[in-house]
Amino acid sequence: MNRVTARSHVGGRSGAAPVGTRLDVGSAPGTGSGLDAGCVSDVGSAPGTGSGLDAGCVSDVGSSPGAAGSEDAIDLARGSVRRPGLLQVLGAFVRRDWAIARSYKLPFVLGLVQTTATLGFLYYLARLVGPRIGPVDGGIRGGYFGFVVIGTTFLTTATAVLTSFAQRLRTDQTTGTLEVVFTMPPPPAMAVLASAAYPALFAGAVAVVEVAVAVGAFGMRFDVDLVSALGAMAGLAGTVVLGSAAGFALATFVLVFKRGESLTALAASALSMLGGVYYPVAVMPEPLRVAAECLPFTWALEVLRDTLLGRHVPLLQMGGLWAAALVALPLSLVVFRAGLRRARRLGTLAQY
Repeated sequence: MNRVTARSHVGGRSGAAPVGTRLDVGSAPGTGSGLDAGCVSDVGSAPGTGSGLDAGCVSDVGSSPGAAGSEDAIDLARGSVRRPGLLQVLGAFVRRDWAIARSYKLPFVLGLVQTTATLGFLYYLARLVGPRIGPVDGGIRGGYFGFVVIGTTFLTTATAVLTSFAQRLRTDQTTGTLEVVFTMPPPPAMAVLASAAYPALFAGAVAVVEVAVAVGAFGMRFDVDLVSALGAMAGLAGTVVLGSAAGFALATFVLVFKRGESLTALAASALSMLGGVYYPVAVMPEPLRVAAECLPFTWALEVLRDTLLGRHVPLLQMGGLWAAALVALPLSLVVFRAGLRRARRLGTLAQY
């Protein structure tokens, strides 16, 4: 049985009537989890002063043998508090990260310079390659420049979505705020999702700027109609959902094993090599080509290229992308909650 006990005595040194408050929150019989917390506060008059304060608070959280874990008690306590909605939590985290980011103005300028320099490199590389991408152009118009610009902007956004979950969780681990974040009214999964919102939005804004510079300064042209534009938006949404699922999986790895920098770097490198970012997957050796064609991120990139450069919606890749995303996201949430339970049970949540 979970029990939260609070007592308060307010009054003068003599003749004051005590006031007591007690709250019992119980779980179903047989759950085995226990929370026993007591808080005592005495406020009274000191001799000759008329006012005084003497406060103390004692807390004890434990589990009986065979208990499901103290996280059940935390969930019960959190359930008594009105939870904010997802949009409220997202807004709060985005405002926090934006306030931090705008205090450092130089990175914005350097990012724009880097984007322009990268596009210049890709433009002259495209002139070297020529109007075709080789023997596997596949009917995509725009030449190599359009091909690689869509690939690099996709890589920027997908990598940010993929790695920001683990990076933000790791930052909270090292700064000692992870336990505080996970005891707030929003569920831990919602807090992790919201903490990754700003990096993903910023990467999306950088991708938009990169495409705008490619169109305005280097003459890149799209070939779209209303249907293909809607298809591109659907493909981008599916990419975000799929990237969020992979991000939760990487965050779980960091939650359990603490150091995940190598794994996130490996995931980003695999995406750039197997996703067909800089070259078509058909030019790769047979084993790598088969692996690339089975990668949902490759389908997402094919959807974006076909819809934006070829005025065509590849329904097979679109369906596969959304099927993979809708299956992967719930599974990743289950894995994340299991990793969180393990960290709480072993007492390693605050370790880094």
